[in-house]
Amino acid sequence: EELAQEFTLRAKHLAMAAQTPFGLDLGAVAIAATRLARAEDDLIVRGMRAAAGSPLPLGDWDTIGGPFRAVADATAHLRASGFDAPFALVMNPAAYARLASLMTEGRRELDMVETLAQAGVFQLPEVPSLGDEVLVVSPAAWNLDLVVGQDIATAYTGNDGLDHCFRIFETVALRAKRPGAVVVLRHK
Repeated sequence: EELAQEFTLRAKHLAMAAQTPFGLDLGAVAIAATRLARAEDDLIVRGMRAAAGSPLPLGDWDTIGGPFRAVADATAHLRASGFDAPFALVMNPAAYARLASLMTEGRRELDMVETLAQAGVFQLPEVPSLGDEVLVVSPAAWNLDLVVGQDIATAYTGNDGLDHCFRIFETVALRAKRPGAVVVLRHK
């Protein structure tokens, strides 16, 4: 899939950078690069959700032990299906905040969940927050990988008056080599 973002370097910013000690304002470049990275994250999340098997119950992430039980069930399911650790946990920031806020007897629920998700706990806004989905992944390269056709490149697309227009783009795809390497936890 081709992912692309466009940005413009304004003539007034170029003139200001040439005539003053201030550097060129590259805010438009940073915004375009950030948007491209977010589009790539979205592609990865969509690909992982498509590669997932039947969803498992998310359980109650507002009570102590709820997240740990749900992730333990998902990792047990992955192991029973022939997938090996380490596993990763991918969730939206709201689910992460709930997980990080749970604590009992001086121990954070997040610390307990991290013992199951040794490949990492990741927050991505691209994971759906409606329905509170959490992905448990066996991220080994023989299960999933990101195929890059064209790595990120920048192309000059011409001018708009005195302003200079650019496009940053890449072609990538998430390849699910072994379907089922992802478990989606969600409310049923």
